[in-house]
Amino acid sequence: MHPLPPLKLRRTDYVIAVLIVLFALALRIIVLTDRAYGDPLFDPLPEGSDQLTYVRFASRYELGTWPDGPFRYQPGFVYYLVLMRALVGTSLAEMRLTYCLVGALACGFAVGAGWLLTRRRWGGYLAGLLLAVYPVAIFYSTELLVEGLATFYVSVFLFLVLWQRESLALWRSLLIGLTVGVCTITRTNLALIWLAWALWLFISGIGWRRALQHALLSLVALAAAVAPVTLYNLQAGNGKFQLITEVGAEEIYRANSRDSDGTYTIYVPAWQTVDEGYEHALLVDIGLRPARFIELQLRKFAIYWSNSEPGNNIDYYQNGEDVSPLLRAIPLDFRILSALGLLGLVLLVYEQRRMGIFFAAVNVLIFAGVMVIWVVSRVRLPAVIPLALTSAYLVVRLVEAARSGQWRLTLRRLVPAAAALLLVFAFNHWAIDHLPNKTTYAALPAEATEANIPFGGGRLQLIGWRFFDEWQAAELGWSQPQQSYAIELFWQVSAPVDEDYEFYLAYVQAGERYAGRDSAIGAISYPRALTSTWQPGTIYGEIVGFKFPHGIPPAQTGTIRLGVYTSEGEPDDPNRPITPIQTDGGASDVLIQPLAVFDPGIRPAPVEGLIVRDESFGDVIALRGLRLPERGTPGETIMIDFQWEGLREIRLDYSLFVHVMDAESSRATGYDGAVGGGLVSSTWQPGYPVHERVPFQLPEQPGTYAVYIGLYTLATMERLALDAPDNRLLIGEITVASPP
Repeated sequence: MHPLPPLKLRRTDYVIAVLIVLFALALRIIVLTDRAYGDPLFDPLPEGSDQLTYVRFASRYELGTWPDGPFRYQPGFVYYLVLMRALVGTSLAEMRLTYCLVGALACGFAVGAGWLLTRRRWGGYLAGLLLAVYPVAIFYSTELLVEGLATFYVSVFLFLVLWQRESLALWRSLLIGLTVGVCTITRTNLALIWLAWALWLFISGIGWRRALQHALLSLVALAAAVAPVTLYNLQAGNGKFQLITEVGAEEIYRANSRDSDGTYTIYVPAWQTVDEGYEHALLVDIGLRPARFIELQLRKFAIYWSNSEPGNNIDYYQNGEDVSPLLRAIPLDFRILSALGLLGLVLLVYEQRRMGIFFAAVNVLIFAGVMVIWVVSRVRLPAVIPLALTSAYLVVRLVEAARSGQWRLTLRRLVPAAAALLLVFAFNHWAIDHLPNKTTYAALPAEATEANIPFGGGRLQLIGWRFFDEWQAAELGWSQPQQSYAIELFWQVSAPVDEDYEFYLAYVQAGERYAGRDSAIGAISYPRALTSTWQPGTIYGEIVGFKFPHGIPPAQTGTIRLGVYTSEGEPDDPNRPITPIQTDGGASDVLIQPLAVFDPGIRPAPVEGLIVRDESFGDVIALRGLRLPERGTPGETIMIDFQWEGLREIRLDYSLFVHVMDAESSRATGYDGAVGGGLVSSTWQPGYPVHERVPFQLPEQPGTYAVYIGLYTLATMERLALDAPDNRLLIGEITVASPP
């Protein structure tokens, strides 16, 4: 199976391994104690945190009220907590002490894996000690979060695979599958590491039949571990398929959206404009900003291979290093460990090619599983295990090369890799601070609407805005509740400014705001670039959006309006002082467009007494019914009822004329106004019945008058085509006579 001789272990080696586990446990208990005294988020657990959510789920399980529907969170850790609470108790201290032991036991498996990889006793000790003293691993052993347990499973997985290299056994392949399975329901993205095991089987030289046998057995075991979760989801979700959790696509989108910075963010503005599923939204964002998406992935790559430890519900620096002298005292960080581990991987590929390929695959697959979501400290943690093992391998091989005098060959293999790593780390250092680039333009895009509206004495200028096909409300002029509105705004400053201007984009109806977005200009899409940092002459673009909520009065035309202001204090303080900034023309805000919201669950009641008509105006608007009084008195104000319907999307606001003609075909009186009354035609939903009552005063002279109507465009005075002379429709006659 391998060219290296077997390693014969002594009782002393096992004693030392146990001592390393106890040492690791002691370090974790020290940090646990430091945090108990110095971390305000340690106990009680903060509301809204993942830790509190998992603990509450475990408590509800004991009460028989969980699970109560398809799993939203990965359930593996909850079941672990349920078991631990049954064994040791339900207090936070008891659960955390138990978790410290789990972290320490992972160091024991690292010792065993190190023995099998390096073929040296002290190589195993070194691998276990690296994991034992790694500060971030210590910290997360004191947190009731998924990744500490997932890291334990990865250490077991690597130990079993290396043990299989000694001599293949079906029972170990079964254990490998079960380990990856329980790891999958604990940290789903780590399911990918099974592929590394399958790859090793098929390149190990055992023959494809045996490789297939072991691969299938482990895959069946993996599926058996995951199946209860999936089957429960099917049952609780009424047949809707959900492998493990429902948040996977949501997390992927939040981590890769047009507004993301690649680290954990509870909320990104783009998240509020998702209508057709997160997968579709991600494709839309990539299509809108392909260069930005690539830059974002490069930034995530840079963060992953750096010494940065971005927080996720809990912050390693604030809740770990700042309160624990022990963590501050240990200089080992991820960049150091990854440099050592990757150089060790290079040597492993040279000297044990098949095992080197396996470890390379493990690293790549863990990296890929992180890259699909966000790069944060806790999610990256399982990568420490394979890196610690190959770091130990590097040190063993360097020491032995120095002893044997073969250091020149070793250096020839390592120097090019070390030089490449230096370049990569230099790029990482630059990319974290410089990617993605802020979206800027040298000129307004051709498809945008030009505005050139100055604010604050011309210092800030709204250059224009652009609509997108992906958010049709802006282009159609109408929408529905729970649908999104999004446009791109283009801004510019004429000279450097000290103010950080803010704006609102809101849907307003009858003077009341029903939906909108408030933000500092330039702060929505990462990286934040507030107006005080802008370069004059550069156009800054940002996609802004919101959802229309339920409760908006339906079928009434409102407006999308934009305003600019400055404020003092914290952005989330509703009572902070706000100073509106008018346009240089004196307007308080800018009208972007009229828009109406139609609730599909609310249809207007039929209007009684209408005469059915079927008249088409330019194949744009249809007259479906009307009611015209037959008689009236001189000077009386009467009402004509119309029932309109848009035949297709309407881009213009049409006007209605009513001509009342006397016997000599002279116009005696009439009406002109926007068709639809308060629901202007550019905001009509096709097929929606629009009832309108039009008032006008009858002539003073008695007689019989013919009544004509037509629709036209006010800007050009051009009438919509109609199958009638002069594009006027005769709708009836009215007799004007004095009362008897």
